[in-house]
Amino acid sequence: RLVVQKLYQELYRETPDNALANLGDVSRVQALTLADLAKAHREICQEAQFYLVSNGDLTNSDLIKWLESWSLKGRQADWDYGDNYLALDKPLSTDNLGQLIEEKVQGQQANLAMAFAFPPAKSLKERIILQVANGIFGYLPVSRLFTEIREKQSLAYAIHSGLDFHRSFALVRAGISPDKVGHVYEEVQAQLADLMVSLEEGDYLEEVKLTLLSADVQSRDYQHLETDKMIAQDLYPDFDLSTDYFESVVRALKAEEVIACLGKWRLVGAYALVGGKDERTLS
Repeated sequence: RLVVQKLYQELYRETPDNALANLGDVSRVQALTLADLAKAHREICQEAQFYLVSNGDLTNSDLIKWLESWSLKGRQADWDYGDNYLALDKPLSTDNLGQLIEEKVQGQQANLAMAFAFPPAKSLKERIILQVANGIFGYLPVSRLFTEIREKQSLAYAIHSGLDFHRSFALVRAGISPDKVGHVYEEVQAQLADLMVSLEEGDYLEEVKLTLLSADVQSRDYQHLETDKMIAQDLYPDFDLSTDYFESVVRALKAEEVIACLGKWRLVGAYALVGGKDERTLS
């Protein structure tokens, strides 16, 4: 978490609030006042849209009657999906794009974070293609980063990638030996480049699809996730968030579409916290 925060601080130097975003900050929490909390309450609790799902014997008429007893005021909300995107600071120096920054810390291990930017996903299908591409690259146990860097080459204790749609980043995180930082940094990029020329239709791609389809079905067993999907469906009615749509897109996806998606990724920054002896502790 710390290495990701360090990376974001480098990428959002001009807008530190964007660097922080949902990572939190102890000093800001300690500085909060009752006035700050009251303002947040007004904005979040009284002006936000909410969605209610009930279980049991409560009928629709009973539910409506109960809601009408609340002191609520109706309002129309106009949501723009693009407003949820945190763009990188502009302009970015071309010389620094993808630069690896190393910081020495006390410890036995190194932690590496690499951010690959991709164009903001403006449709649900684009998001699903990104999920498949990320699964192949570093998210799944059969991904390139896991099988090649961790299992075959033993370069990392742990390595995986995830999608940050808020920032339009594919974020690679790895726990490695301090002397392997530069090697892993280069190898991650090499695996991405090789993946774009070697991915083909076949059993491997179908295995990835089946894994993602299974994960989507299982996620709907958790009521809070299903409720989140219902809220999103209400906020973004143009998106079909059903299992059927997700399955139809994944099953029809071709290798060339995944390759085209990966081809738009570009490394914008990397940060490593590198363990070693702290000179200050030596006698």
